[in-house]
Amino acid sequence: MVNVTVLVEERYRQQAQPTGLVSALLALGASVRVLGDDELPSQLGPTDVVVARGRSEALLEALRQAEAAGYMVLDPAAAVAAVRDKAAMATVLERTGLPLPQTWTGTGPELATALADLAMERIPRGLIAKPVLGDNSRGIYRIGEPNDLATIEGDLVVQEFVPGTGADLKLYAIGSQVWAVRKPSPVTACLLGASELGAVEVTPRLRELALECGAAFGLTMFGVDCVEAGDEVVVIEVNDFPNYTHVPQAGHLLARHVLARAA
Repeated sequence: MVNVTVLVEERYRQQAQPTGLVSALLALGASVRVLGDDELPSQLGPTDVVVARGRSEALLEALRQAEAAGYMVLDPAAAVAAVRDKAAMATVLERTGLPLPQTWTGTGPELATALADLAMERIPRGLIAKPVLGDNSRGIYRIGEPNDLATIEGDLVVQEFVPGTGADLKLYAIGSQVWAVRKPSPVTACLLGASELGAVEVTPRLRELALECGAAFGLTMFGVDCVEAGDEVVVIEVNDFPNYTHVPQAGHLLARHVLARAA
């Protein structure tokens, strides 16, 4: 019997993942222990693989300790931390050579000053501002003028607004398997009809793009947020262990992936 420990940030405990993963692992005969980030032990005990769903400091520290103790972990703490920090993420993505929006990092006032002299033809469609440690679309602002950044507090990642269809293209990966799903954008009106949303065909280019992003960070369970701009797919950001919305049998596929890595 394979022993699996799932570390979960409390805000994710009741979400589709890791709930689906845990149910599938149990159905496949694994022994599963689920620990919230407020109940992490100093010693994990008998465990073949540790899976993390979350990105709190407590959870990441527990994951680092598990790695240091020699446990198999999915995914590594450094990989999760690199996509948690959007400024670090932007640096890694820039090295991939993939299509990206123009991106700047700093505080709101710093960026307002730095971008004030930028020719408007370089940012003709506005800006998107996000907190460096934000997630789940929280704290996102669509900015019309660089001066508007001055009133936003905290460290920010600011990206050129990439116009498209008003839908985000989400690429989901488990190991080498990739799925693509269109969802309405949280920052602009969706121009697509219901029949154009949901699961879409994964082309060779989309698969290559997703796996290249995963390899850049060392992730095996992840999502990539993209915008379709004409014939080009622009990478916006990468997320660790998403909910895999609209991916059929996601829990079972995740469980198979975890058990294979534990073998």
